[in-house]
Amino acid sequence: MNFPIKVPFLDPHGFFVDHQGRLADRPAALASPDSAVDLRAAFSVLQYGAIIPPLSPYRDISRLLPGYEYRSVREFQPRPLEPVQSGSSASLEQQVEVLLETLDQILLDQTREITKPVVLFSGGVDSSLIAARLKHLGFDQTLLVNYAFGPLDPESQLAEKIAATLGLRMLRVEANPDLCACLEDPGAVFPQPFGDASAVPTWDLSRAVLEILGSNPAVIFDGTGADGAFGLPVQVRRWQKVFGLPYPLRQAGSLAYREVLWKAASRLEYPARVLHRSLLPPFSAVLARAALSGMLYTQPEMYDFDRAYRHWVSGWSGDDLVANCVAGDLALVCANIFAQKDLPILEAAGHTVRLPFLEEKMLSLALLISSAGSQTEKKAAVKAALARHLPPEWVYRPKSGFSDPRGQVFHQPRFLEYLAAAAEPSGPLAPILNRANIQRLIGHLARGKNLPFQTSLCLWSIVFTDRWYRTVIPAARLNRDGSNE
Repeated sequence: MNFPIKVPFLDPHGFFVDHQGRLADRPAALASPDSAVDLRAAFSVLQYGAIIPPLSPYRDISRLLPGYEYRSVREFQPRPLEPVQSGSSASLEQQVEVLLETLDQILLDQTREITKPVVLFSGGVDSSLIAARLKHLGFDQTLLVNYAFGPLDPESQLAEKIAATLGLRMLRVEANPDLCACLEDPGAVFPQPFGDASAVPTWDLSRAVLEILGSNPAVIFDGTGADGAFGLPVQVRRWQKVFGLPYPLRQAGSLAYREVLWKAASRLEYPARVLHRSLLPPFSAVLARAALSGMLYTQPEMYDFDRAYRHWVSGWSGDDLVANCVAGDLALVCANIFAQKDLPILEAAGHTVRLPFLEEKMLSLALLISSAGSQTEKKAAVKAALARHLPPEWVYRPKSGFSDPRGQVFHQPRFLEYLAAAAEPSGPLAPILNRANIQRLIGHLARGKNLPFQTSLCLWSIVFTDRWYRTVIPAARLNRDGSNE
């Protein structure tokens, strides 16, 4: 592949380049056995959940910035976003109409010449809206595949009711007891390391989908992105209230978090964690997946991650904090964490994965709606759209995340062995890890005790990233189309 290159705004694949100008779609395709680990990239995964472009897992390889057009490695500029025909001050009903029109057009574009789309179906708002609109557009043979955390999983039971109401077929997949399967060989499966413990059930779900579909290529829809697109503005405005609290109060909360509460399953952990994160720059406070620098890891060198992250997305989303956070969540968190859990597995088997909420038209709409400061409910337009198809009580309800509510993986002996190995002096991440604190937490987990969510997530990121580096195989010079140079 040659320049010029227009990199998609919300790119879940990636374009990588080495110092000789060679291009590939995976950093390992350009790496050699001597390529050095970029500890800045490792830090980025631990704190932000993914590697912020232009960093890559290796020091001598860079990623082209999503949302930019490259005429050469050194000549690039932000791309203009396709406008949406709607005003940001539109009423909720008008926003719903534009959302449905946009989603329907995307679905029609993504279902050309197929009659049996597949939806990864949690029964939540996002996947339910995709399923409902596919049915509305005449795709009566749409297959919904649902993952259940046990036979009495209430989310799965509701998903079954939703499927019946929509008149679509649903297949249920139940949890596999091998919770550490996705940690065996992640470097051979995933293009880059990322941090999300829901990779455990998604691994099971993806493998089950492959068995269900067999050798028949399918178009598979994934609802990733709706939370970032339409739920984040409300969250940012809540954060802005926290930023307005007196600094001494936030500093005191941060001290309590850093000294005790980051490792204590306490009711005080959450408010202290929020106050601790509020001391980060506002953009990072909202979007960081963990803020445990100094506790579980250290920053490897002077590199302004917040500036690099925000500068990347502000090039095409403007200067407004809310718009930047929406863009940053979609471009890094959704496209390079959430979408990564199933995309490489399903695509490697010959299937096409569609992410309607990560399309450029949806991004433009999300940025437009984010500028309307009147929203008080997360994903108001998405919920109102779905309520046209389902009973309101199924739409306006608390929804649990896509993860094992018991957090069993963190107590698995194999997970603890991997965590101990990651903290050894010979480990690829060892220079930035706090070995003593990790060893204390291993003992804590081995005794069957739980840790706060964000601490557990950080431990998962440490293990996954360590395992990625240990199992990835650097390839010879490889073009983006897979042929040897």
